[in-house]
Amino acid sequence: MVLCLVVCCLTLNADEPHDQKPLVEQALELKSALEHELTPTAVRQYTVLLIENYVKQALWRSFFLRDLKPGETVLELRAHKEGSPHDILIEDNLEELLIAAGKKFPDDPEVTYAQAYYHYLGSCCEAKPLITFTKEAQVLAIEKARTAGFANGRAVFSLVEEEASHGKALKQEDLDLLIEAYSLDQLDPEISGALLEQLLMHEKPQSALRVAEAMYKAHDFLQQRLMALHGTARAYLQLNQYQNAMKAIKTGLKLAPDHYVLLTIGLVAAREQNDNESYKQLIADYLNHHHFMVPAFETYFAFLVKHGTHPLDEEVASALETMSFDSVPTSLDRYVGVATLWLRLKKPAQARTQFVHAREILQSDKQSPEALLQVVEQGIQACDEQLNHRN
Repeated sequence: MVLCLVVCCLTLNADEPHDQKPLVEQALELKSALEHELTPTAVRQYTVLLIENYVKQALWRSFFLRDLKPGETVLELRAHKEGSPHDILIEDNLEELLIAAGKKFPDDPEVTYAQAYYHYLGSCCEAKPLITFTKEAQVLAIEKARTAGFANGRAVFSLVEEEASHGKALKQEDLDLLIEAYSLDQLDPEISGALLEQLLMHEKPQSALRVAEAMYKAHDFLQQRLMALHGTARAYLQLNQYQNAMKAIKTGLKLAPDHYVLLTIGLVAAREQNDNESYKQLIADYLNHHHFMVPAFETYFAFLVKHGTHPLDEEVASALETMSFDSVPTSLDRYVGVATLWLRLKKPAQARTQFVHAREILQSDKQSPEALLQVVEQGIQACDEQLNHRN
Protein backbone atom coordinates (compact mmCIF):
# COMPACT_ATOMS: atom_id res chain seq x y z
CA MET A 1 0.00 0.00 0.00
CA VAL A 2 1.41 3.34 -1.04
CA LEU A 3 0.33 6.31 1.03
CA CYS A 4 0.47 9.71 -0.59
CA LEU A 5 2.52 12.09 1.54
CA VAL A 6 0.38 15.16 1.00
CA VAL A 7 -1.72 17.18 3.36
CA CYS A 8 -5.26 17.41 2.04
CA CYS A 9 -8.28 19.43 3.14
CA LEU A 10 -10.54 18.04 5.82
CA THR A 11 -13.89 19.60 4.91
CA LEU A 12 -16.07 19.76 1.87
CA ASN A 13 -16.80 22.86 -0.15
CA ALA A 14 -19.82 24.79 0.94
CA ASP A 15 -21.68 23.79 -2.21
CA GLU A 16 -21.30 20.05 -1.64
CA PRO A 17 -24.58 18.19 -1.10
CA HIS A 18 -25.60 16.13 1.93
CA ASP A 19 -23.17 17.98 4.17
CA GLN A 20 -24.86 16.67 7.30
CA LYS A 21 -24.69 13.01 6.30
CA PRO A 22 -21.85 10.67 7.28
CA LEU A 23 -18.98 10.58 4.80
CA VAL A 24 -19.50 6.98 3.76
CA GLU A 25 -23.18 7.58 3.07
CA GLN A 26 -22.36 10.68 1.01
CA ALA A 27 -19.81 8.77 -1.03
CA LEU A 28 -22.07 5.79 -1.65
CA GLU A 29 -24.92 8.04 -2.75
CA LEU A 30 -22.67 9.86 -5.22
CA LYS A 31 -21.24 6.56 -6.48
CA SER A 32 -24.75 5.22 -7.03
CA ALA A 33 -25.74 8.41 -8.86
CA LEU A 34 -22.69 8.10 -11.14
CA GLU A 35 -23.50 4.48 -11.93
CA HIS A 36 -26.97 5.63 -12.94
CA GLU A 37 -25.81 8.66 -14.92
CA LEU A 38 -22.38 10.21 -15.43
CA THR A 39 -22.71 13.95 -14.82
CA PRO A 40 -19.95 16.59 -14.47
CA THR A 41 -21.15 17.86 -11.09
CA ALA A 42 -21.34 14.38 -9.57
CA VAL A 43 -17.88 13.54 -10.94
CA ARG A 44 -16.42 16.64 -9.34
CA GLN A 45 -18.20 16.16 -6.02
CA TYR A 46 -17.27 12.48 -5.82
CA THR A 47 -13.62 13.11 -6.71
CA VAL A 48 -13.22 15.92 -4.19
CA LEU A 49 -14.96 13.97 -1.44
CA LEU A 50 -12.69 10.94 -1.91
CA ILE A 51 -9.45 12.88 -2.16
CA GLU A 52 -10.15 15.16 0.77
CA ASN A 53 -11.48 12.50 3.12
CA TYR A 54 -9.75 9.22 2.36
CA VAL A 55 -8.19 7.49 5.35
CA LYS A 56 -6.27 5.06 3.17
CA GLN A 57 -5.53 4.82 -0.55
CA ALA A 58 -3.71 2.42 -2.83
CA LEU A 59 -1.76 3.44 -5.91
CA TRP A 60 -3.76 6.69 -6.05
CA ARG A 61 -6.56 4.69 -7.66
CA SER A 62 -8.44 3.01 -4.79
CA PHE A 63 -9.80 5.04 -1.88
CA PHE A 64 -11.03 3.97 1.53
CA LEU A 65 -13.30 6.06 3.75
CA ARG A 66 -14.70 5.72 7.23
CA ASP A 67 -17.05 7.82 9.31
CA LEU A 68 -15.11 9.81 11.85
CA LYS A 69 -15.71 9.41 15.55
CA PRO A 70 -15.77 12.52 17.76
CA GLY A 71 -12.25 13.88 18.06
CA GLU A 72 -10.88 11.89 15.11
CA THR A 73 -9.33 13.61 12.10
CA VAL A 74 -8.50 12.38 8.63
CA LEU A 75 -4.83 13.30 9.09
CA GLU A 76 -4.63 11.28 12.29
CA LEU A 77 -6.17 8.21 10.67
CA ARG A 78 -3.88 8.47 7.65
CA ALA A 79 -0.89 8.38 9.98
CA HIS A 80 -1.81 4.80 10.95
CA LYS A 81 -0.45 3.01 7.90
CA GLU A 82 -1.80 -0.36 8.98
CA GLY A 83 -5.34 0.90 8.49
CA SER A 84 -8.43 -0.31 10.31
CA PRO A 85 -11.15 -2.95 9.74
CA HIS A 86 -13.58 -0.03 9.74
CA ASP A 87 -12.01 1.41 6.57
CA ILE A 88 -14.38 0.86 3.64
CA LEU A 89 -13.24 0.57 0.04
CA ILE A 90 -15.48 3.04 -1.75
CA GLU A 91 -13.70 3.38 -5.09
CA ASP A 92 -11.28 0.94 -6.72
CA ASN A 93 -10.34 2.93 -9.85
CA LEU A 94 -11.06 6.62 -9.62
CA GLU A 95 -8.76 7.40 -12.50
CA GLU A 96 -10.76 5.19 -14.86
CA LEU A 97 -13.87 7.14 -13.93
CA LEU A 98 -12.13 10.47 -14.56
CA ILE A 99 -10.81 9.33 -17.94
CA ALA A 100 -14.30 8.18 -18.98
CA ALA A 101 -15.80 11.49 -17.82
CA GLY A 102 -13.17 13.40 -19.77
CA LYS A 103 -14.06 11.54 -22.97
CA LYS A 104 -17.78 12.19 -22.49
CA PHE A 105 -17.37 15.83 -21.40
CA PRO A 106 -14.03 16.93 -22.93
CA ASP A 107 -14.45 20.65 -22.30
CA ASP A 108 -16.56 20.67 -19.16
CA PRO A 109 -14.92 22.84 -16.43
CA GLU A 110 -16.12 20.62 -13.55
CA VAL A 111 -14.67 17.46 -15.07
CA THR A 112 -11.46 19.23 -16.04
CA TYR A 113 -11.20 20.60 -12.52
CA ALA A 114 -11.72 17.11 -11.01
CA GLN A 115 -8.97 15.72 -13.26
CA ALA A 116 -6.60 18.61 -12.48
CA TYR A 117 -7.21 18.29 -8.73
CA TYR A 118 -6.67 14.52 -8.90
CA HIS A 119 -3.42 15.01 -10.81
CA TYR A 120 -2.17 17.82 -8.55
CA LEU A 121 -2.53 15.88 -5.31
CA GLY A 122 -1.51 12.56 -6.85
CA SER A 123 1.67 13.83 -8.45
CA CYS A 124 3.60 13.22 -5.20
CA CYS A 125 2.59 9.55 -5.07
CA GLU A 126 4.79 6.68 -6.08
CA ALA A 127 2.11 5.52 -8.53
CA LYS A 128 1.83 8.57 -10.75
CA PRO A 129 -1.56 9.48 -12.25
CA LEU A 130 -2.01 8.47 -15.88
CA ILE A 131 -3.93 11.71 -16.36
CA THR A 132 -1.40 14.44 -17.05
CA PHE A 133 -1.63 18.20 -16.74
CA THR A 134 0.85 20.90 -17.50
CA LYS A 135 1.23 23.62 -14.89
CA GLU A 136 -0.53 26.05 -17.21
CA ALA A 137 -3.47 23.69 -17.81
CA GLN A 138 -3.82 23.05 -14.08
CA VAL A 139 -3.87 26.77 -13.31
CA LEU A 140 -6.45 27.38 -16.05
CA ALA A 141 -8.73 24.63 -14.72
CA ILE A 142 -8.55 26.00 -11.19
CA GLU A 143 -9.09 29.59 -12.33
CA LYS A 144 -12.24 28.52 -14.17
CA ALA A 145 -13.38 26.71 -11.02
CA ARG A 146 -12.78 29.87 -8.98
CA THR A 147 -14.87 31.89 -11.42
CA ALA A 148 -17.65 29.32 -11.29
CA GLY A 149 -17.49 29.15 -7.49
CA PHE A 150 -16.61 25.50 -6.94
CA ALA A 151 -12.83 25.63 -6.36
CA ASN A 152 -11.78 24.46 -2.91
CA GLY A 153 -9.09 25.78 -0.62
CA ARG A 154 -6.39 23.29 -1.52
CA ALA A 155 -6.80 23.98 -5.21
CA VAL A 156 -6.61 27.74 -4.74
CA PHE A 157 -3.56 27.26 -2.54
CA SER A 158 -1.82 25.43 -5.39
CA LEU A 159 -1.81 28.73 -7.30
CA VAL A 160 0.58 30.27 -4.76
CA GLU A 161 2.10 27.18 -3.11
CA GLU A 162 5.44 27.44 -4.89
CA GLU A 163 5.84 31.16 -4.19
CA ALA A 164 4.84 30.72 -0.53
CA SER A 165 7.52 28.05 -0.05
CA HIS A 166 10.40 30.40 -0.91
CA GLY A 167 10.46 32.05 2.51
CA LYS A 168 9.83 35.52 1.09
CA ALA A 169 6.88 37.86 1.45
CA LEU A 170 4.27 37.34 -1.26
CA LYS A 171 3.02 40.08 -3.50
CA GLN A 172 -0.33 41.44 -2.36
CA GLU A 173 -2.23 39.68 -5.16
CA ASP A 174 -0.72 36.35 -4.13
CA LEU A 175 -1.40 37.05 -0.47
CA ASP A 176 -5.04 37.67 -1.40
CA LEU A 177 -5.13 34.24 -3.08
CA LEU A 178 -3.68 32.65 0.04
CA ILE A 179 -6.31 34.37 2.16
CA GLU A 180 -8.98 33.10 -0.24
CA ALA A 181 -7.63 29.56 0.09
CA TYR A 182 -7.74 29.86 3.87
CA SER A 183 -11.30 31.18 3.81
CA LEU A 184 -12.31 28.07 1.85
CA ASP A 185 -10.54 25.65 4.18
CA GLN A 186 -9.32 26.83 7.56
CA LEU A 187 -8.54 23.29 8.69
CA ASP A 188 -5.80 22.56 6.18
CA PRO A 189 -2.61 22.92 8.26
CA GLU A 190 -0.41 23.67 5.26
CA ILE A 191 -2.66 26.53 4.12
CA SER A 192 -3.03 27.99 7.60
CA GLY A 193 0.69 27.59 8.27
CA ALA A 194 1.62 29.36 5.05
CA LEU A 195 -0.84 32.18 5.73
CA LEU A 196 0.41 32.58 9.30
CA GLU A 197 3.98 32.95 8.08
CA GLN A 198 3.00 35.42 5.37
CA LEU A 199 0.94 37.58 7.74
CA LEU A 200 3.96 37.82 10.03
CA MET A 201 6.19 38.72 7.08
CA HIS A 202 3.72 41.44 6.11
CA GLU A 203 3.68 42.60 9.75
CA LYS A 204 -0.02 41.96 10.28
CA PRO A 205 0.21 40.56 13.82
CA GLN A 206 -3.47 40.87 14.76
CA SER A 207 -4.51 38.82 11.74
CA ALA A 208 -1.68 36.38 12.46
CA LEU A 209 -2.94 35.89 16.00
CA ARG A 210 -6.41 34.99 14.75
CA VAL A 211 -4.98 32.38 12.37
CA ALA A 212 -2.66 30.98 15.05
CA GLU A 213 -5.44 30.69 17.60
CA ALA A 214 -7.70 28.89 15.12
CA MET A 215 -4.85 26.55 14.17
CA TYR A 216 -4.09 25.69 17.78
CA LYS A 217 -7.73 24.92 18.55
CA ALA A 218 -8.30 22.92 15.37
CA HIS A 219 -5.38 20.50 15.65
CA ASP A 220 -4.16 18.04 18.25
CA PHE A 221 -1.05 17.24 16.23
CA LEU A 222 2.06 18.48 18.02
CA GLN A 223 3.58 19.90 14.84
CA GLN A 224 0.58 22.13 14.12
CA ARG A 225 0.28 23.26 17.73
CA LEU A 226 3.94 24.21 17.85
CA MET A 227 3.58 26.10 14.57
CA ALA A 228 0.64 27.99 16.07
CA LEU A 229 2.54 28.82 19.27
CA HIS A 230 5.59 29.89 17.28
CA GLY A 231 3.42 32.24 15.23
CA THR A 232 1.65 33.49 18.35
CA ALA A 233 4.94 34.37 20.02
CA ARG A 234 6.23 36.24 16.97
CA ALA A 235 2.94 38.13 16.56
CA TYR A 236 2.96 39.27 20.18
CA LEU A 237 6.57 40.39 19.84
CA GLN A 238 5.56 42.47 16.82
CA LEU A 239 2.87 44.02 19.05
CA ASN A 240 5.47 44.63 21.80
CA GLN A 241 3.48 42.39 24.14
CA TYR A 242 6.45 40.58 25.64
CA GLN A 243 4.68 38.76 28.48
CA ASN A 244 2.12 37.22 26.13
CA ALA A 245 4.90 36.21 23.76
CA MET A 246 6.87 34.56 26.55
CA LYS A 247 3.76 32.72 27.70
CA ALA A 248 3.36 31.20 24.23
CA ILE A 249 7.07 30.31 24.10
CA LYS A 250 7.02 28.57 27.47
CA THR A 251 3.84 26.68 26.55
CA GLY A 252 5.52 25.47 23.37
CA LEU A 253 8.68 24.41 25.18
CA LYS A 254 6.64 22.39 27.64
CA LEU A 255 5.17 20.51 24.69
CA ALA A 256 8.53 20.17 22.93
CA PRO A 257 11.55 20.95 25.16
CA ASP A 258 13.91 20.45 22.19
CA HIS A 259 12.25 23.09 20.00
CA TYR A 260 15.35 25.16 19.24
CA VAL A 261 13.50 27.87 17.29
CA LEU A 262 11.15 28.62 20.19
CA LEU A 263 14.06 28.49 22.62
CA THR A 264 16.01 30.96 20.48
CA ILE A 265 13.09 33.38 20.15
CA GLY A 266 12.59 33.24 23.90
CA LEU A 267 16.25 33.86 24.71
CA VAL A 268 16.55 36.77 22.27
CA ALA A 269 13.36 38.35 23.60
CA ALA A 270 14.45 37.89 27.22
CA ARG A 271 17.75 39.59 26.44
CA GLU A 272 15.99 42.52 24.83
CA GLN A 273 13.71 42.88 27.86
CA ASN A 274 16.58 42.22 30.30
CA ASP A 275 14.39 39.52 31.82
CA ASN A 276 17.08 37.62 33.67
CA GLU A 277 14.71 35.20 35.40
CA SER A 278 13.09 33.98 32.17
CA TYR A 279 16.47 33.85 30.43
CA LYS A 280 18.02 31.72 33.16
CA GLN A 281 14.93 29.53 33.44
CA LEU A 282 14.73 28.81 29.71
CA ILE A 283 18.37 27.68 29.65
CA ALA A 284 18.13 25.73 32.89
CA ASP A 285 14.99 23.92 31.72
CA TYR A 286 16.63 23.01 28.41
CA LEU A 287 19.79 21.72 30.08
CA ASN A 288 17.82 19.89 32.74
CA HIS A 289 15.72 18.16 30.08
CA HIS A 290 18.97 16.75 28.72
CA HIS A 291 20.37 15.94 32.17
CA PHE A 292 23.01 18.65 31.75
CA MET A 293 24.91 16.53 29.25
CA VAL A 294 27.66 18.17 27.20
CA PRO A 295 25.69 18.06 23.88
CA ALA A 296 22.99 20.19 25.51
CA PHE A 297 25.57 22.76 26.49
CA GLU A 298 26.81 22.71 22.90
CA THR A 299 23.33 23.73 21.73
CA TYR A 300 23.46 26.66 24.14
CA PHE A 301 26.94 27.54 22.87
CA ALA A 302 25.65 27.46 19.28
CA PHE A 303 23.16 30.13 20.30
CA LEU A 304 26.00 32.20 21.79
CA VAL A 305 28.03 31.86 18.59
CA LYS A 306 25.14 33.19 16.53
CA HIS A 307 23.84 35.86 18.89
CA GLY A 308 26.91 36.69 20.94
CA THR A 309 27.34 36.61 24.70
CA HIS A 310 25.36 38.81 27.07
CA PRO A 311 25.73 39.84 30.72
CA LEU A 312 22.82 37.52 31.50
CA ASP A 313 24.99 34.56 30.49
CA GLU A 314 27.24 35.26 33.47
CA GLU A 315 24.19 34.96 35.70
CA VAL A 316 23.39 31.66 34.02
CA ALA A 317 26.89 30.36 34.71
CA SER A 318 26.75 31.48 38.32
CA ALA A 319 23.34 29.86 38.81
CA LEU A 320 24.53 26.58 37.29
CA GLU A 321 27.52 26.52 39.65
CA THR A 322 25.25 26.36 42.67
CA MET A 323 23.29 23.32 41.51
CA SER A 324 24.03 19.98 43.14
CA PHE A 325 23.39 16.55 41.64
CA ASP A 326 23.22 13.04 43.04
CA SER A 327 24.44 11.60 39.76
CA VAL A 328 28.22 11.67 39.27
CA PRO A 329 27.99 11.70 35.42
CA THR A 330 25.56 14.61 35.58
CA SER A 331 27.86 16.52 37.93
CA LEU A 332 30.82 15.82 35.66
CA ASP A 333 29.01 17.05 32.54
CA ARG A 334 27.76 20.09 34.43
CA TYR A 335 31.28 20.99 35.56
CA VAL A 336 32.69 20.64 32.04
CA GLY A 337 29.78 22.54 30.51
CA VAL A 338 29.92 25.43 32.95
CA ALA A 339 33.71 25.59 32.67
CA THR A 340 33.41 25.88 28.89
CA LEU A 341 30.76 28.57 29.32
CA TRP A 342 33.04 30.60 31.59
CA LEU A 343 35.80 30.33 29.00
CA ARG A 344 33.44 31.65 26.34
CA LEU A 345 32.63 34.53 28.69
CA LYS A 346 36.37 35.19 29.04
CA LYS A 347 36.39 34.30 32.74
CA PRO A 348 39.31 31.84 32.99
CA ALA A 349 39.52 31.86 36.80
CA GLN A 350 35.92 30.71 37.18
CA ALA A 351 36.39 28.23 34.35
CA ARG A 352 39.48 26.75 35.99
CA THR A 353 37.61 26.10 39.22
CA GLN A 354 34.96 24.07 37.34
CA PHE A 355 37.55 22.12 35.36
CA VAL A 356 39.36 21.25 38.60
CA HIS A 357 36.10 19.89 40.08
CA ALA A 358 35.71 17.76 36.93
CA ARG A 359 39.29 16.49 37.24
CA GLU A 360 38.73 15.50 40.86
CA ILE A 361 35.73 13.38 39.85
CA LEU A 362 37.67 11.71 37.07
CA GLN A 363 40.72 11.02 39.21
CA SER A 364 38.57 9.47 41.91
CA ASP A 365 37.26 6.87 39.45
CA LYS A 366 39.94 4.51 38.15
CA GLN A 367 37.68 3.53 35.24
CA SER A 368 37.35 7.09 33.94
CA PRO A 369 38.25 7.40 30.23
CA GLU A 370 41.76 8.71 29.80
CA ALA A 371 40.65 10.76 26.79
CA LEU A 372 38.11 12.67 28.88
CA LEU A 373 40.72 13.39 31.55
CA GLN A 374 42.97 14.76 28.82
CA VAL A 375 40.21 17.09 27.64
CA VAL A 376 39.79 18.43 31.15
CA GLU A 377 43.53 18.86 31.57
CA GLN A 378 43.65 20.79 28.30
CA GLY A 379 40.85 23.00 29.62
CA ILE A 380 42.84 23.74 32.77
CA GLN A 381 45.91 24.50 30.65
CA ALA A 382 43.89 26.92 28.51
CA CYS A 383 42.67 28.69 31.64
CA ASP A 384 46.23 28.95 32.99
CA GLU A 385 47.48 30.39 29.72
CA GLN A 386 44.78 33.06 29.72
CA LEU A 387 45.46 33.92 33.36
CA ASN A 388 49.22 34.15 32.78
CA HIS A 389 48.66 36.31 29.71
CA ARG A 390 46.61 38.72 31.81
CA ASN A 391 49.32 38.90 34.45
